[in-house]
Amino acid sequence: MTQVEDADVVVIGAGGGGYPGAFFLDRAGRRVVLVDPVGNLGGDCLAEGCVPSKAVREVALARARARRQGFFGLHGPAPEVDWKGVLGHKDRVQRRRYAQHEAELVRSGIRMHRGVARVVGPDLVEVEEAEGELRRYRFGDLVVATGSAPSRLPVPGAELAVTSHDLFRLGADLPFPERPVVIGGGYIGVEVASMLEHLGSRPVILEVEDQLLPGFDVSLAGQLADALAGRVGVHLGVRVTGLRQEGGEVVVECHSVDHRFELRGDLAVMATGRHPVLPEGLGHLGLPEQGPLAVDAQLRTTNPRVYAPGDVNGRTPLFHAAVRQSLVAAHVIAAGGQPVDAMAFDAVPMTVFSEPELAQVGLGPAAARAELGDAAVVTRAPFELDARARSERRSWGWTPPSSSPPWPSRCSGALGPRTWPRWPSPTPWPPRPSARPPGPDGREPASKGPQRAGGQGGSGRARPVDPREVRSTTGATSEEVAVRELLDRWQFGVTIVYHFLFVPLTIGLGVLVAWMQTLAYRRDDPEWDRLARFFGRLFLINFAMGVVTGIVQEFQFGMNWSNYSVFVGNIFGAPLAMEGLLAFFLESTFLGVWVFGRGRLSKRVHLASIWLVAFGSTVSALFILAANAWMQHPVGYRIVDHKALLTDIWAVFANSTLWAEFSHTVLAAFVTAAMVVLGVSAWQMLKRRHVPAFGRAARLAAGFGAVCLLATITTGDLQARLMDEQQPMKMAAAEALYRSADGASFSLLTIGNLSGQPIFQIRVPHLLSLIADLSYDGKVQGIDEIQRQEAKRYGPGSYVPVIWVTYWSFRLMVGLGFLMLAAVAWAWWLSLKRSRWRLEDSRRTLWVLVAMMAAPFLANTCGWLFTEMGRQPWIVYGLMKTSEAISPTVSTGAVLGTFAGFTVLYTVLGVVDVVLMRRAARQSLDEGAGEEGGTEGGPGSANEVVGLVY
Repeated sequence: MTQVEDADVVVIGAGGGGYPGAFFLDRAGRRVVLVDPVGNLGGDCLAEGCVPSKAVREVALARARARRQGFFGLHGPAPEVDWKGVLGHKDRVQRRRYAQHEAELVRSGIRMHRGVARVVGPDLVEVEEAEGELRRYRFGDLVVATGSAPSRLPVPGAELAVTSHDLFRLGADLPFPERPVVIGGGYIGVEVASMLEHLGSRPVILEVEDQLLPGFDVSLAGQLADALAGRVGVHLGVRVTGLRQEGGEVVVECHSVDHRFELRGDLAVMATGRHPVLPEGLGHLGLPEQGPLAVDAQLRTTNPRVYAPGDVNGRTPLFHAAVRQSLVAAHVIAAGGQPVDAMAFDAVPMTVFSEPELAQVGLGPAAARAELGDAAVVTRAPFELDARARSERRSWGWTPPSSSPPWPSRCSGALGPRTWPRWPSPTPWPPRPSARPPGPDGREPASKGPQRAGGQGGSGRARPVDPREVRSTTGATSEEVAVRELLDRWQFGVTIVYHFLFVPLTIGLGVLVAWMQTLAYRRDDPEWDRLARFFGRLFLINFAMGVVTGIVQEFQFGMNWSNYSVFVGNIFGAPLAMEGLLAFFLESTFLGVWVFGRGRLSKRVHLASIWLVAFGSTVSALFILAANAWMQHPVGYRIVDHKALLTDIWAVFANSTLWAEFSHTVLAAFVTAAMVVLGVSAWQMLKRRHVPAFGRAARLAAGFGAVCLLATITTGDLQARLMDEQQPMKMAAAEALYRSADGASFSLLTIGNLSGQPIFQIRVPHLLSLIADLSYDGKVQGIDEIQRQEAKRYGPGSYVPVIWVTYWSFRLMVGLGFLMLAAVAWAWWLSLKRSRWRLEDSRRTLWVLVAMMAAPFLANTCGWLFTEMGRQPWIVYGLMKTSEAISPTVSTGAVLGTFAGFTVLYTVLGVVDVVLMRRAARQSLDEGAGEEGGTEGGPGSANEVVGLVY
């Protein structure tokens, strides 16, 4: 068996994302193991990328300048191109740099392996060396810096094209391309075309987008395209559909908006971007095996012990950005995981080494105007005014520091000879390697003694920062932001609770009304038909109120939670659009058919319409809960530019949390409808109205409610175990369990402050362990342990929800569930003909059933509060905190005003709903029923529907 060795840090990949951080950690005294297939430093940048390509570019620039020698008073023929000599120059540059790196490795304490690394356990990496020997390392932290590889279009003949790796690898021997066709107009494609043109080629660029250099400012890219015109052929908006070999040439098949055409060349260069390369076995660490690895500003992945700097995270595939990310990750690792440094992904300088060069950092002119409007100030300094540019006769172009007060260097761009982008203030240049991590201000501590508060080092004690002095970008203090967050949460909580009072009853009542109408149709029973029409009126009122109260929810996302909307818009948009366009349109359309089709449609079609309404309501819940389940357990996404992008819609709908939530919620909705039908029937029997008919309705509701309650309890138990796996803090908060315990008991009642020192408790031994994982002595983590784990994973802060809310909402939900089960079971037993007592004669039971109508609404509200409050402080679990989700530009006064307005409005709507529902429930079964098959009463009466709903 291979011996396992210990390492503080294992770094997989010795490119720009790996070796700078490895050297820093080595100087900081860490045991570092570095693994790379080449066995040397530099990665793809040195092997096939930026270093060899720039070596060729310098030759190209020398020839271009020689072609202009007449301007300088020099005469003679332009130099001939010796392509093998050019490649020889490139190879010498690469070999010299490799030798320098080898010397650096010898002087360091880093253990370097030439080979392939794979993850074989939660803290174990296996290295297969080039000689075939296997080694294993147990790591404390893992840095995945395996870089990226060129991508190829999925078209026929794609293998006929070469990539930048084939052009610039060490020892490349491709013949010089006279007529290259460059597929892809990104920075690699533009650089390759530009340098080959200077060496005598006649290149053509094909770009599928409508601008050269997608991702760069449109005005800068457009002017570079103009500068290349006449030297390089550029075709925009062209899609390549295939390649084929014909007569010693490569034929590229193209398709634009208006026609198809072909381009012929002696070489096709595929420059269509790059894709991350991941080591095997990342699934052992809970990370994806494919695609870019999502990271935060400290380059941490979703596994807090794994960092992913460089191309592997797909954020900024540039060597200097990878170096900076490598150092950020190293600083954080050296500081024990504390966020002492951060990567500013939106402030990475980008340069295209074409001729002329283009450089950009932050916003370009067009983007600045689009984002900042009139506040943007765009200035240009022509290179014609620069003495060096004039002396080189390369004065075309300009440098524009595009800015907006008070950010004078927020963004800049340049176009012309030898441009040089600046890192925008206040982002610092990457700090030089040090034996100690930098302080929170990004600078290395000045003294060799213990680092003091504030990260400055030296003598004296830094004054603690007063939270009231910290201001947001809108000028609000952190206290004001906290107040606004609280108001935002209260407003959303009040409106969603109001709305959720109507939703379950709509879902469940639709099914029961459809069931009653089915019984009427199959048995040709007018009594069931009258019951369906009677409870149909209650359904209509509730449906209308649900629609009115639900409209506000979507608007709140944009008004009060704009940061959240920006972050999850790509995910949320899909299920919400499906809910609106499919489910809601289905239920609302066929509700109209059901209401106005009585007597006008056949009984079978009319029956089908109410079942479609019930189906639409249920599917609507599925789509809404898909969005909510993603907030509880995000799946099928990746993070790009601080936004969650949907990568797999089927993963969203296959989310285990969704189906646990959906089954539990829909069954609870059925219970709600059963309790309302049972309560209304009990009230009618108390008044001795149509006792036989309402006795049948009560029997149906009691049996339906009993079955659904048992199923609800079962799905709730399954959901609790899933919650313990995905959100252990919520499970611990449900019990107010501060200390981890084996065979944890469940408290039925606790009196005290819930701070871990209760005054009085009634507990059921081992019940919480049984709920969590069906184990009599299973371990349930406590709040204190989970808080430490969360702080280590996500950074400092409290990850504990409001305990008294989670504790009591969970108990009220569960207690009311069992109370309703007892009530419906007793009512069902009394409704059976073989019972000694009859339900209609048991007035106490009937009054209890009337009172129990409030129980499902209270239980649903408690369950919703527990689900949402137990997730706090997260709005999207593990990805975005609630405090980060609010709108930054909405004032506290505006939120307070809308909160008060919505509260008053919803209170009025609630009163109106109660009055209408009470009036409809107190009517006799015959009131509004009209003649069979007619249209003068019941849900088929247009006058009554308009009167009830509007």
